Amino acid sequence: MSKNLVIVLNDEEYKEIHKLAAEKGISASKFAYDKLFPEEDSYEKKWNKLVENLNSYPAGATFDISTIVGLDTWKTYDRGTKLALARTLKRKIDSGTLKNVTVAGRSSSNVTIYTKN
Repeated sequence: MSKNLVIVLNDEEYKEIHKLAAEKGISASKFAYDKLFPEEDSYEKKWNKLVENLNSYPAGATFDISTIVGLDTWKTYDRGTKLALARTLKRKIDSGTLKNVTVAGRSSSNVTIYTKN
């Protein structure tokens, strides 16, 4: 069973947490969790693993994010992590940070499909 934890911050601390979280493309809650439990399977570790898998993926192949992460691993992620990873991937493609991947379209189930260049 999961529980909520409330932390009271002043305005500056609140803005800073949200700024740092936004830079990583994750929620402030997920950012704080990663800071509290850095040895756990953090968002940053999940993102780095996704990029590592993406770099070893063959050029010309199409895929969705669950394929790159690995279907079995993807199923273990909570909804927030899945959305954050997908959002970060899309932002990095749109900004040109990930130059070897393009958006190819959407699947019949409305999942974004990518092509490795």
